[in-house]
Amino acid sequence: MKRKITLLSLVVFYFGLQTIFGQIEKEVSSIRSNTLRTNKLLSTYRKTKRSVEGISLEGTEATFYSSKRGVKKIHAEMYGETYKAKADYYYADDGKLIFVYYEFNRYDTHIAMNPLPKIVTTEEKRLYFKDEKLIKKIITLFETMDNKELEELEESDKEILTLEKTFREALKE
Repeated sequence: MKRKITLLSLVVFYFGLQTIFGQIEKEVSSIRSNTLRTNKLLSTYRKTKRSVEGISLEGTEATFYSSKRGVKKIHAEMYGETYKAKADYYYADDGKLIFVYYEFNRYDTHIAMNPLPKIVTTEEKRLYFKDEKLIKKIITLFETMDNKELEELEESDKEILTLEKTFREALKE
């Protein structure tokens, strides 16, 4: 009897999770549609540019896109001595934040150095909101390396390649 109750509880829990994740993916899909629509309509919105103090040493500029209902998107570019970042904030018709895209590029040296600095890392974040609560977060990190660095595999990279060989061998069996 205990086994049946435990099994039933696990089944209910599993399907409950499926329902929750399904609802989240529906919300995310709706948010993506909303942001695409906003970007298509940008030329119809009132556009206001402002320099914003107190965010970064080398300056920050924000562009506000507004409709009669209020702000629809804020695009900000932030400059530092060793980085450049940009952020896009999207809002629903009711004025609530629904999505943030944030990109942070780190340079290998000071921006004023010669030769011009190269981007060594890029981090992207995608934050999805419903009723002002975070419902999904996606973070992507890119590292730029020169050819010599690329030739040198880290231990985790070697493990991944060993797995690949194991999978290929399993295919042959």
